[in-house]
Amino acid sequence: MNWPGRSVFGVDATDGTLKAVHLRRQGQKLRLLGSWRLPYHRHADPEVGAQQALATFFATARPDTFSRIVLALPDAGHQSRTYVVPAMQAERVSDLVRYELLAELQTPEEDVLLRHHVRKGVLEQQVHAVAFPAARVAAFVDGLLRERLPFDELQPPGFALASFVEHQQPRGRDRLALGVGECATELVLLRDDGLWTRHLPLGRSHVPSVAHLAERLAIEVEAAVTFLLPRDSRFQPVDLVLTEEGALGPALTTELKRVMRLPVTRFGEWQRIAIPEGRLAGNTTAIETLCMGKALGLALAGLGRARFSCPLVEGTPRRAALRLLPIAGLGLVLSSFGLFGVTELAWQRERTLAASLAGDLPGEMTGLVRRAEETKAEMNASARRADGLLALARRRPDVLAVRSALARLAGVLTSRGAATLHLDNVWLSPGDAGRPGRLTLTLDADPALATDLAARLQAAFEGSFERVAVGGPSVAPDVSLQRWTVELELP
Repeated sequence: MNWPGRSVFGVDATDGTLKAVHLRRQGQKLRLLGSWRLPYHRHADPEVGAQQALATFFATARPDTFSRIVLALPDAGHQSRTYVVPAMQAERVSDLVRYELLAELQTPEEDVLLRHHVRKGVLEQQVHAVAFPAARVAAFVDGLLRERLPFDELQPPGFALASFVEHQQPRGRDRLALGVGECATELVLLRDDGLWTRHLPLGRSHVPSVAHLAERLAIEVEAAVTFLLPRDSRFQPVDLVLTEEGALGPALTTELKRVMRLPVTRFGEWQRIAIPEGRLAGNTTAIETLCMGKALGLALAGLGRARFSCPLVEGTPRRAALRLLPIAGLGLVLSSFGLFGVTELAWQRERTLAASLAGDLPGEMTGLVRRAEETKAEMNASARRADGLLALARRRPDVLAVRSALARLAGVLTSRGAATLHLDNVWLSPGDAGRPGRLTLTLDADPALATDLAARLQAAFEGSFERVAVGGPSVAPDVSLQRWTVELELP
């Protein structure tokens, strides 16, 4: 049975193309089950097109009652802010956010929908707040209810995109994310001390060329940094993460690198979500699904794995009640059988004890119970020790593989001479059933080493690992150096 909270559909229809993913949680692992893409940007009325695309998706995918459905709330005209406040009670945080946002927007409280997400700290906490036009929210929800389109909660798409970027590739430094769709773009500014989002009514279908789109986006990014971020702070992104339709081809990536002078990241490999063998349910491939950053972030929010979860509107009570009916009926049946069985067992035990035990044996029975509890405690302690040894044994091969790789890299590092060559990052993706582990080494090197560095790295690891792939050179964060990557398939 598909129990509530373990299966989630994340659905985004805010930029001209409906994108939906189906994720399932199995223990601590997440598994991708399906993905769908339905363009509607050629419709004369984008809002009507989005509603029709949602109706088509639900009629095609047919999510079951137990699966949660998290939709993106269209965020045109929304406001996003981050406040750093002392640790305080939740009620005081809500009052502070309401006061700050209303004072800044100069808008009556009944005209806006205010929500926030708190990232707690020891002495201070970050409060990521959003304000949506209340009339647009009400119109969108009324349309869902009128068309009988199911949903459990609505989330801001910018927060969902930020959550997927941090889940897929956490960095902990300033980052810029752009979800470029056909009719709109989601802009996200990520920093250690905050999150800011902006909806841009600018997409691939609005401009004559990719170069023009990249230049317009660069202007919008600069304006957002100036307007949204505090004046006394510096925003120095380590990269630009590109998702949605803009990431499906290399053209926009090339132009964004040119105009923004930043490394552009397009996700091409699943890091923390398992994918099944063969084709997914739906009409897209697993690699294409990696470009659905907002839909994946919505699904992560439904599974409780999103870093920036901010529910805006809860679903109707009717959908929650439908989930409880089968469970309540099953519980009633099981309770009836259990009550009958326990009653019969009690009568049998009473008759057996009355026939076999003398009336003066309570001390012996007490001793048996005590010894049984002691034996159970010893068994539990032994099981915990065995689990610890098993976990250590499972980690040992990966640890040894990393140590072996670093030992072989040491020979290359010591032969660099006076030139700069240092290891910047080590990323270990543990193996899974039917899929080998992968170790990625990131190095920054002096351009003078470029002539033979790839061959030296290849020779250092060949023979010890199943597959060695050397990539580079590319631009490093320090522009005076070049970045190289080595991907090793673990045995």
